[in-house]
Amino acid sequence: MKYSYLYLIAALIISCSESSILGDEFIGDDGLDVSYIDTISLQVNTFQYDSLLTSSSDRIVLGYQTDDFFSEVKSEGYFSLSLPGSLYEIDDTDVFDSLTILIPQDGYALNIEDYTEVGLEVSRLSVELESDSYYNFSTPASTTSSKTSLVSQNVKFYIDRDVDVEVRLDDSFGYELYRQFQEATDKIESVSEFRQYLKGFQISMSADETQALGIIADSIRFRIYYTNNSTTSNAQNTLDMYSYGAPYYTRYLYEVPEELSSITELGDLVSSSSTGHASLIYGGLGYAPLISMPTLEELFLAGKDYVISGALLKIYPTESSDDLPETIYAHYVDEEFNVLSSTTMSLGLVLDDDHGRDTYYAMDVSDLVSAMHEDITAREYSIVLTLGEEYNNSFSSLWLGDEVYNSELILYTITNE
Repeated sequence: MKYSYLYLIAALIISCSESSILGDEFIGDDGLDVSYIDTISLQVNTFQYDSLLTSSSDRIVLGYQTDDFFSEVKSEGYFSLSLPGSLYEIDDTDVFDSLTILIPQDGYALNIEDYTEVGLEVSRLSVELESDSYYNFSTPASTTSSKTSLVSQNVKFYIDRDVDVEVRLDDSFGYELYRQFQEATDKIESVSEFRQYLKGFQISMSADETQALGIIADSIRFRIYYTNNSTTSNAQNTLDMYSYGAPYYTRYLYEVPEELSSITELGDLVSSSSTGHASLIYGGLGYAPLISMPTLEELFLAGKDYVISGALLKIYPTESSDDLPETIYAHYVDEEFNVLSSTTMSLGLVLDDDHGRDTYYAMDVSDLVSAMHEDITAREYSIVLTLGEEYNNSFSSLWLGDEVYNSELILYTITNE
C-alpha cells in the first residue's frame, strides 16, 4: 500500500512538470494579486550513498588526489574475468609464450594533458571477489585478503590514443592459467569454477601528484600468447578473457574527516552548519547534499487562500570559478531515500560574469512544492543533488552553500484580492 501511494504522489509531481515560473501563464487575470515570498529557508545536509554511486558505474578509476578537506584520496579497481567467449583448442604440443593485461581507457582523466607515466600494480586476490558492488559502510573480504603481485612497473598512458595499454604479467601465473585450458582432463568449463579458481584481481596506480584515469570496466582483458607447433609456420595464437559479465568496482581509500564521522549508514545526515555552512558532492566517495524545506509546512498550515504559481530553487557554490560544472543534477526522494522522480532533473549554472558574486545553480521546483502543498505526506520530500552519471565515479567534487551563501527557495503565489 505504501508504494502504491508513493507512485500516486510521484504521478502528481510528474504531471506538474510542464509548469514553469518564467512566463505570464501563472499570472492569470486582473482579479488576482501576485505575491513574491523570498523567506523560504532551506535545510542543507550531507549524506553518503551506500553503494549506488561507487558500483553502478561502467568505469574503474585509478588515481590519487590531495584534497584540503580529505587530505589524500586514492582509488583502486577490483575485477574478475569470464571464460573465453569463443571455442578454443590448445594441443599438448602448443607452447606457452606469455600472459598480458590489456587496459582500455574511457577518456576520463584528471590533471593529465597528453600522457602520464605512473607506477602500475596488478595483483591476484586470495579470496573470491564476491559481488559487483562495493559498499561504503562495509569492507568486502576480498579487499583485505592477501594478494600476489603479477606486475609492478612504470607504464605510460596516452590520453588521446585509442589503443589499449598492454602490460606483461607474471610468467609463472601465466603458465598456470594457460594449463587450465590445455589440460585434457579436469579442464575448467563453467564460469563459477573459473572465478573460484581465479579469485579476482586488484589494479592500482601510484603517482607523485594529483592524477586519475578512467578504465572501461567491462573491457579489461587478459591475453594468453602461445605458439602452435602443429604447423610448419609455428604461428602464434592468442586467447582472451574479458571482465565483461564478471564482478568489478572501484574502491576509494581515505581518512574520514571528523566533520563527517557521524555518517555510518545510509540516512545519517550532517548539517551544513557543521561543515562550514556548505554541503559536499563528491562523486566517487558517494557524498551528496540533501535539500529540504521544513518551513514550507508552516506556510501551508497558515491557512491563507492562495495558489502556488511557481517555485525556484537557487543553490550557491561556495566558490565562483571557471571550473564550475555548467550543470548539476537532482532527484526527488522521500524520507527513506526512495527516488520519486522518474527522470533526472538538472540545475543550470547562472554566471555573474561582471562581479562573480551572484553565481548560482537554479531549478524550477514548482512541481515538488505543489505536491507538498496538496498532500501533507509529501512534505517530507527532499532533493538530492549529484554531479551526474559521468562523474558519479570520479574524483570530482563541489561544495554547495546553505542560506549563509544565499541559497534559497523563491516562492511565487497568487492570492485573491
